[in-house]
Amino acid sequence: RPPRSTLFPYTTLFRSQQVRVAANHGVKNVLLANQLVGRTNMEMIANIMKSDPSFHFMCIVDSVQNLQALSVFFKQHALKLEILIEIGTPENGRTGLRTPEELAPILQELGRWTQTIQLVGIEFFEGVLKSADAVRQFIRFNVLEMLESIFAYACEGSPFAKDEIILSGDRKSTRLNSSHITI
Repeated sequence: RPPRSTLFPYTTLFRSQQVRVAANHGVKNVLLANQLVGRTNMEMIANIMKSDPSFHFMCIVDSVQNLQALSVFFKQHALKLEILIEIGTPENGRTGLRTPEELAPILQELGRWTQTIQLVGIEFFEGVLKSADAVRQFIRFNVLEMLESIFAYACEGSPFAKDEIILSGDRKSTRLNSSHITI
């Protein structure tokens, strides 16, 4: 049976100020398609999350340093933060992890913060690729290799916080049911 996927009911934004404006106008589900960095930006998001429990926020992470900063901050504020790990293109990429070796320290750090940080998916940026074939090859080989590495690292069970894994990239996002993934 093929994996079940559903449309991604989130608004994708790029700056924390955009998230604040969107939340003020009733948007409830946001993916910040950048890393959330800096205390001011983290406080902005934490204030939204505290003032509106129905507000759902996710951001991407591609470094141990950012993961640590988010973990410490959101733990101090007694909030849980959902993240997607960003996978970058192997050549000419400007963001994201490129190899399973770069992924391992982030997965190790995630293990320290399971009460604060929840891994909910993978985001990939393919905007620097020049053709549809290059994008398909990147997804087929690099993104799936990293997904496989995440499951291999976990050994037993899913490292993801939910049954549905968010895959965001290729100009669209979907949810994939992790119980149907065979690696």
